[in-house]
Amino acid sequence: METQGLLTALPKLDMKVGRDFDVIVLSIDPQEGPALAKDKMTTSLAMSPAFKGTDAGWHFLTGSIDQIREVTDALGFFYTYDAKDDVVNHPAGLMFLTPQGRVSSYILNLGFGKEQLEKNLRIAAKNTVGERTADSYFGCVHTDPITGQRSINILRFLSLFALVFLCGVVTFIAFLNKASKRISSGSIVS
Repeated sequence: METQGLLTALPKLDMKVGRDFDVIVLSIDPQEGPALAKDKMTTSLAMSPAFKGTDAGWHFLTGSIDQIREVTDALGFFYTYDAKDDVVNHPAGLMFLTPQGRVSSYILNLGFGKEQLEKNLRIAAKNTVGERTADSYFGCVHTDPITGQRSINILRFLSLFALVFLCGVVTFIAFLNKASKRISSGSIVS
């Protein structure tokens, strides 16, 4: 999904793949091999006329689990594999690297805006580290995209608790109001 979001955004840029920056797509699934990567590259380049002549700027990489882990660990991209559901859990987003291969910044999302991409590309090209991205919270448990650690998002938890408490109070008041009306109408006999 991240690749699709990037492929949709790239033709809108004033910058050009292969001239101003390269795109590296690394599969973190060791079952995906070079044939699939080549097909993905061919399909990706065919998506837009803006990609014509940019072949040298695209790199679709695969590898063994050890090779993939070596790269992702060096970049600080942590993910887990859920064998029960056969799913790789990972943060959604892009990493921007400096010409020297240092991580400059991240965009954590599935869709990417022109200004956002160009800003991060310019920062990386200057060999500088960009500002930390804002975390996206989905639900009560937050997975840190850098460390892979999970933590309870206390604000979501408190919001949910407050909503349940409010519903309880409203229900209790409605019950008391109904009981009060029954008592005043004499429908309850002592």
